Amino acid sequence: MKVFRRVSFVVIVVIVSIWGLSGKPSFALEEKVFEKKNTEKVTLEPALQEVVLSDQVEVPVTLILENTSSNAESFRLKVVDFGTLDESGGVAFLGTGDPREYDVASWLSLPVEEILVAPESKTKITLTVINSGKLAPGGHYGAVLFENSSLNTTPDTSRIAVEQVFSALIYMRKVGGEIFSLELNEVQYAKNKMKLPENVGLRFTNTGNTHVVPRGSIRISDPLGRTIEKTTLNQESSLVLPGSSRRFEEKFSPIATAFIPGHYTFLAEYRYDGKDAYEKKIENYWYFPPVSIIVIVILIGGFALWKTRRLTWSSLQKNKDEKTKKKAL
Repeated sequence: MKVFRRVSFVVIVVIVSIWGLSGKPSFALEEKVFEKKNTEKVTLEPALQEVVLSDQVEVPVTLILENTSSNAESFRLKVVDFGTLDESGGVAFLGTGDPREYDVASWLSLPVEEILVAPESKTKITLTVINSGKLAPGGHYGAVLFENSSLNTTPDTSRIAVEQVFSALIYMRKVGGEIFSLELNEVQYAKNKMKLPENVGLRFTNTGNTHVVPRGSIRISDPLGRTIEKTTLNQESSLVLPGSSRRFEEKFSPIATAFIPGHYTFLAEYRYDGKDAYEKKIENYWYFPPVSIIVIVILIGGFALWKTRRLTWSSLQKNKDEKTKKKAL
């Protein structure tokens, strides 16, 4: 029995030693592979840029691809129109039929249809915005799609066969007939009589022909005109494209303590970049701060207690006076 225990102990020690010696380097190797995978990548700059077209016939647009991997990367290029996917501001490439059949952005010209980016290097691509007579004034929105074709030509079993497509967005505005317009369609916030709203949602629609950037502020003030809460509209400088709507969710920041019950005022002041005057949206609603209710309850309770004690004291004093009169008789 003792021999069995000794042998078991030796076996356990050997197993633990092997795990300690072999397991740790394996984990370290996984860490190095993970770091290598994250540092080896292809980046595109800038991901978004705006071009203003006036009297120029052509305007160059430069993009830079950087390949930090140890393999050459090949990309097929294509230019397409894009629009707004939904009210969140997502991008939808425009076209009909198969989702991959996009409409070509005719005002964008590519220098090549395919490029090869060498390992650990940068490649510059210069597109051309063409100002043709058919190009209407206002906003035009295109994207340059980069489809990785390296996996289709390079037999590398160590790479996962996932088709990679990424894009660079171009916002182009042709001057000489732009229509800027921004309408506030909807305002949503909690009109709770016992709690101030924490967030506010605003839905804007662009009825013009050029993209706009909403600006402004939203605040809630008490009956004395003091600002209780405030937030800034569109701090990310997001765009609203022509003929589309976009919803903005903003979070209020506390400015002062609300303690006065009564009519509270919601005020939204908004405009778009390039416009000086602000539009306003004003609403009133009832609000009763919990602190004021507590104070009122305490005051009422204190007054009731004082009144009760006063009546009791008056009653005792009256009884005392009556007893004094009886003794005098």
